Amino acid sequence: MNSPTDAVQPVPPPSGRPALFVTGGSRGLGRALVVHLASRFNVGFGWMRSDADARTLFETVRDRGGWALPLRCDATDASEVQTAAEKLSALAGDCQTLIHTTGSFNEVRLDDTDPDTWREQLETTVTAGFIAWRAFAAQLRRHPRSRVIFVGDSAAEQLRARPQATGYYVGKHGLVLLARTIAAENQHSGLTCNVVSPGVLPNSIDLDRPGMKVNVEFVEIAGLIDFLLSPAADAVSGSHLIASRGWNV
Repeated sequence: MNSPTDAVQPVPPPSGRPALFVTGGSRGLGRALVVHLASRFNVGFGWMRSDADARTLFETVRDRGGWALPLRCDATDASEVQTAAEKLSALAGDCQTLIHTTGSFNEVRLDDTDPDTWREQLETTVTAGFIAWRAFAAQLRRHPRSRVIFVGDSAAEQLRARPQATGYYVGKHGLVLLARTIAAENQHSGLTCNVVSPGVLPNSIDLDRPGMKVNVEFVEIAGLIDFLLSPAADAVSGSHLIASRGWNV
């Protein structure tokens, strides 16, 4: 489906900067990461729902002197993500870093969850992570140092009942397993794969619940990702890093 953002023609990307792709990049944490990283990387970002959000982000990055390429694609559609990967590579070179942020949180009880909602929760989390990895793996492996970072949930790896949004939590658990498998399969290369799991972010949808309050800011997650992108983290792979100030651990 064509949209005004599809016609955006960025200037040629700055030379000497590696390419990076963010799934779910037009909103929330994904958006914050695009803005944060676009001064050092040539950033492609996936978006799906809001042309206005994607265009605003493109203009924000441009006005700050960065480079970004909005790529409309359904993160659960392998063909669309593959096309996005090819477009980014054609303009900015092979992707060196993949950051996967998508995840549909539908706060309904398991007994009230229909199959479509269940599929959406799984497909936007772990399936989308697998699809993104599959689309970018060849590009990432061509770099001597490359990074894959999945955004998880502070409850990932906690094998206990999750009556609300069960499919979402199953998907986030799955991302940890997927990340560790990618890490193990690439342990003799310069590619690392890790999971970063925030606590309660400023855009968390359950902030109206009693006792819920923001305990981690976007900039703090960006700082943790900066560490994972640095040479100091070359040996860090297969890790699950939680940023929640001790909440929900």
